[in-house]
Amino acid sequence: MKHLPSNRGFTLIQLVIVLVVLGIIAAIVSANWPGTSPTVSSEADRIASDLRYLQNLATTQHTSYRMNFSSSQYTFTQLDGTTAVNHPATGSNTIALPSTMTLTTTNLPNNYVVFNSKGTPETDTSGTALATNATVAVTNGSVTSTITITPDTGTIQTPT
Repeated sequence: MKHLPSNRGFTLIQLVIVLVVLGIIAAIVSANWPGTSPTVSSEADRIASDLRYLQNLATTQHTSYRMNFSSSQYTFTQLDGTTAVNHPATGSNTIALPSTMTLTTTNLPNNYVVFNSKGTPETDTSGTALATNATVAVTNGSVTSTITITPDTGTIQTPT
């Protein structure tokens, strides 16, 4: 009795086609996976980190810097509010929030905070010290995360 070879396996071409199709499906699923877009808490952490960077820059450069807030972005400038200070990661002085998020501030009457050469937060360009805790709130719909800047020490906190 003679046994014929079995043709039960896949060809290399069939295997490659299956892998390509699986790769395409994985790319589509991962792009639309829930939680892959920036969250409110991650944006708050980024802003807090940028505030700490600017505070550190002020102390190491022995000069005052400020962060200016609007509802959809924030900018780094020197004390005058117009001379740009570029962000080290983006190379730009303007950081835009995702389109679904907004920024609001409290106890920052001019919508900016100044860090003087000692790292102390101030509310204006004439050196008025921050008197009470200031907050920067990041909101997306009904979800809000709040960053707190404390007077005197300039400690910057985000919710845990």
